[in-house]
Amino acid sequence: MLTIKKVNFSVVELLAAIVLVGLQSAAHARQVEVPKVQFLNFRVQQLSVFQSTGSSYSGVVTWNPRAEVFDRFSAGLSLGSSVLKGSLSTFFALEYSAVATYQLSPVMSADLGLGAQTWVNNGGTHFLVGPSISYHFDDRPVVFIDRVVAGYSALLISTRLTHEVRIGLGVSF
Repeated sequence: MLTIKKVNFSVVELLAAIVLVGLQSAAHARQVEVPKVQFLNFRVQQLSVFQSTGSSYSGVVTWNPRAEVFDRFSAGLSLGSSVLKGSLSTFFALEYSAVATYQLSPVMSADLGLGAQTWVNNGGTHFLVGPSISYHFDDRPVVFIDRVVAGYSALLISTRLTHEVRIGLGVSF
């Protein structure tokens, strides 16, 4: 609980207020044009992986082709790879997901991915699910950087739940 001038706010209420203010501000921004089909669409992210037995930090690069299905809704893929350090060795993690994207406002979108992640020679393939949110720039700060992305994934391993937090940049050409 956070107390401000003797008014109590839960963390959820505070986060909801921040999101609503952000969406309201974004509603006044210029519409960002998104092509009907994006083939050269990628994410470069920092990846933090947490289990009850430890954690690992790495980068992940994903290829994210997508196509607009309806107004404000698109569908696509997320295919990626990262290198993780386990308790005994370093290994590749390969991920592949189907992704649904909804355009919340002219500059904000939310994704939900459903797929799998394979820990090569270190645990096999397991179900992966998670949301992410993106802020799309009106004017790209660098020619190919078009958005900031933050997300969470749950990797459902039978012996332990694995939490993955991602923060990074989206790039398209």
